[in-house]
Amino acid sequence: MDNTESTLWSEGRQVLETLKRFGHEAYFVGGCVRDRVAGRPVHDIDIATSAKPEEIVRAFPRTVPTGIRHGTVTVLMRRHAFEVTTFRKESEYEDFRRPKSVEFVSDLYEDLRRRDFTLNAMAMDADGRLIDPFGGKRDLEAGVLRSVGSPEERFREDALRMLRCIRFACEFGLSIEPNTWNALLANAPLLEHIAMERVRTELEKTFEGRDPTRGVAVLAESGLFRHFREPLGFSDEAWLALPSECSFIGALSRPETRWAAIWIGLGATAERAVAAMRRLRFSLDKIESISSILAFGRALGGIQPGGAKTASSGDLRERWTAAVLRHGERAASGWLEWARAAGAVRAGAQGRLAEGDVEQVLENGEAWTLGMRVARREDLAVGGDDLMRLLHRPPGRWLGRLLDELTLDAALGRVANEREALLEAALRKVGAGEGGESR
Repeated sequence: MDNTESTLWSEGRQVLETLKRFGHEAYFVGGCVRDRVAGRPVHDIDIATSAKPEEIVRAFPRTVPTGIRHGTVTVLMRRHAFEVTTFRKESEYEDFRRPKSVEFVSDLYEDLRRRDFTLNAMAMDADGRLIDPFGGKRDLEAGVLRSVGSPEERFREDALRMLRCIRFACEFGLSIEPNTWNALLANAPLLEHIAMERVRTELEKTFEGRDPTRGVAVLAESGLFRHFREPLGFSDEAWLALPSECSFIGALSRPETRWAAIWIGLGATAERAVAAMRRLRFSLDKIESISSILAFGRALGGIQPGGAKTASSGDLRERWTAAVLRHGERAASGWLEWARAAGAVRAGAQGRLAEGDVEQVLENGEAWTLGMRVARREDLAVGGDDLMRLLHRPPGRWLGRLLDELTLDAALGRVANEREALLEAALRKVGAGEGGESR
């Protein structure tokens, strides 16, 4: 346990002891207990207590009323913050996603029995004593993911729990208990009630987690993809083929590269991938980082494994450099990571290039990027104003094209990135004294 985690537990125990001094019960609950039992690092701690929200506020000098209506107060200690929630039980759920009302109770058992899976329904006191009425530790040790009580009821209370089921099974390497799995299959259509933002969050945690290969396979087997509130635009056949198309995804280290592999595996162009990610409410930055990898491959002419050598090394280097200038170095490295992992498994989602060409690019791409004298148009020693003055031409599409050509020449070392050399190159490209016609 590192110093940060040690301090986290120490301050958490102070919260429990303070509540106890005020006459209340208090326990560590949920993910922190699960991860402690599983021997995993703990990054945040949740606490459940018999104290009502107003009693929590009175017990501590610094608090934030995070969710008073649902019994949650954030307690601010010296270095860490703790969500402290009153023991509660929930009424009938509405819309298969939230309880109609919350009732505060004084019984820890009632609080734990409303939770989704046994591994999340454990508590621990300040002395480290485990309270485990539903056998969560036993299930973890046996490698089983099991619902608390009736899985049918748990999934009908909050349909997102079906995606959480897949995530926890993959993250902890657990088999899904048969009754829990059968209830998931039977209730899959209820996922249509869940907001796409919540769906995206679970998919991110699954595909960016410890075992994305299994995550893809279990999602395909479950058929949950058929029941997203907003369809992503891919056929059943594409989803069912995805596990074999993405069998290497666990070898990819970067989240955006894993997502690029998923979209390529589904047969998406960059445009279709962007449309799907918008439906899932991805951030604009993440959409850009993922789609740029797909676009990078297309800019190369869709280099994929298969075939014989057809292009010269110089031509491939020029195409590579142009793609880096257009989509960025991070997209280039992401595409390389995907292509190396895909190897012969992946064939031509974005078009085809001969096997010999692929091998050249995989062998030389990083060196070609490092050897670029200019990494973007903004690094060029001349700008648009310089070229318009030199050529006596008004702004137009010709200007952007000429700047791109000069940037590529400078990146490849065909012309020095110096003002005079670039202006001379511009004159050669358009022909001295040709007037103001558009290129």
